[in-house]
Amino acid sequence: MKRSRFIASTTATLSVLWAHPAWATGGLDVDDGPNTDGPPMDGPASDGPPQSRINPQGVDVRVRVGSDDSARYRGNVADIGDARVNTLSLEEYLLGVVPVEMPSAWPQAALEAQAIVARTYALRKRNPAKPYDLVAGTADQMYGGISAESPSATTAVTGTSGMIVTYGGVVADVAYMSCCGGHTEDSQRIWGSDIPYLHGVADPYCADAPDSSWTISLDWNSVAHALKFDTDTASLQGVQVIGMPGARPTALRFLADGTSQDVDVLDLRRISAYRMPSTYIRNATLQRSGDDGMTVVITGSGRGHGVGLCQWGARGMAQAGASAAQILAYYFPTTGLGQASSIT
Repeated sequence: MKRSRFIASTTATLSVLWAHPAWATGGLDVDDGPNTDGPPMDGPASDGPPQSRINPQGVDVRVRVGSDDSARYRGNVADIGDARVNTLSLEEYLLGVVPVEMPSAWPQAALEAQAIVARTYALRKRNPAKPYDLVAGTADQMYGGISAESPSATTAVTGTSGMIVTYGGVVADVAYMSCCGGHTEDSQRIWGSDIPYLHGVADPYCADAPDSSWTISLDWNSVAHALKFDTDTASLQGVQVIGMPGARPTALRFLADGTSQDVDVLDLRRISAYRMPSTYIRNATLQRSGDDGMTVVITGSGRGHGVGLCQWGARGMAQAGASAAQILAYYFPTTGLGQASSIT
């Protein structure tokens, strides 16, 4: 999932939440858990993986996993073509997803929100026409099998059994990332699809994230070559961050001799070989390096694509007293909660 701090403290009031739909304010009957300061992950119980009381709800998922023969998985593992595929119930799959995607020491409400979003994502990805539904990794969701399971994550899965995010009576197209940096991103900007509940929202709850501020330096000649800019170093006069106030920026504008050239922040992140942890640029400056060199120094916020639920923001909201339902209402406005069994 970086910047000058306009973001409020994670202890800020949650009164903004109450403007969301009524379903969100009822909350879940959960223990919000301790207010942890660090993200270390709980290891598995010393006497083996926690035994879950799972209602599979008749839904299986097929996950492409690695070739490590020592890895242990619930369900069945078989070679399908050149892929090693673990087939297991959706609920069992989540036991190995939640503690890898989110530190198990985080508040229980945040873990429950993660469980619901991960369940929703996996359910939407099921595709019987393909040899597997999901990849165990960043292409879909991290998945560690039995060795990754932890008691608190298991409680989050079982406590939200079957619960998913819905929109218009169908499974919502959810997304999540590590840290939005203070404002989530529109799906239209990242993926070219305008999803009503994936519009950017201000997020004051992830200010404690390690990636709340970052700085990188890019060699101007490399940038200019990759983008086929016709502006040479000598004529460069400045750089501006372009975007609407209060939203994530869209471009950097390079100024030279009365002309300008814009580069989309998505393109800039790509040509930086993803050294930019996110596209949320806060400031950019030009610095001379040597006799004729130029460096673009970029300061930004966040880690990841920025769309949907911010994991560090969910942590901050949970610490401030929000339930899992309230967290999801904040990041996916106009959605509701439903049961997978009523849709599948």
